[in-house]
Amino acid sequence: MSEIIRFGVSMEKELVEELDKLTINQNYANRSEAIRSLVRKELVANGNCPIDFPLYCAVGKESYRSIRFLTPHHQSPTAS
Repeated sequence: MSEIIRFGVSMEKELVEELDKLTINQNYANRSEAIRSLVRKELVANGNCPIDFPLYCAVGKESYRSIRFLTPHHQSPTAS
């Protein structure tokens, strides 16, 4: 992993409020994680994929998630 560098960012109050909503809605751990993700997405969208993010860049603008249910073979996922 790359070195983390701290820096200050100034934003309008309304923009920070929207960032906070995005952070919560997208399940980011904090604002920093949300901002890092937004910057990576913008770099990919503009064709500037950083070498440090090859897996993210391989997916491109799309993001895929899956949920798997592991159950014993004799029990269905809906059984209680």
